[in-house]
Amino acid sequence: MIKGTQQALSLAPKTDWVPLPLGAFKLKTDVEVQDVFPFIGLGAMVRDHNGEVLAAVSKPMHGSFDAEVGELLALREGQLLAKRSNLSVNNAETDVVNVALIVNSPVFVNSAVKFIVLKEVGNCM
Repeated sequence: MIKGTQQALSLAPKTDWVPLPLGAFKLKTDVEVQDVFPFIGLGAMVRDHNGEVLAAVSKPMHGSFDAEVGELLALREGQLLAKRSNLSVNNAETDVVNVALIVNSPVFVNSAVKFIVLKEVGNCM
């Protein structure tokens, strides 16, 4: 769930942009993982109800991570981006099924997930 709302992290649909309600913001994250390099690429952007990008970040991170952990790291970067930009994100989108399932779970079972997603983020989620 994002910031105490009833909206949850969703899987990225393979469709065109669907407008959000007026005044709403959506966080979209992605990760690039290549086995041959010891780093991953993280990306995140926040869009408004018109689909306009209000804030974005893209950065490399040293380390070998799988897509699930990489997407969680990208989600954290996106939350921090929204926080720095004073944008209250209403929902978020990922293309990794397990990330959506983990984050939408009523209880974060895995303490590593808590650390990755919630470290330094506070109540963004």
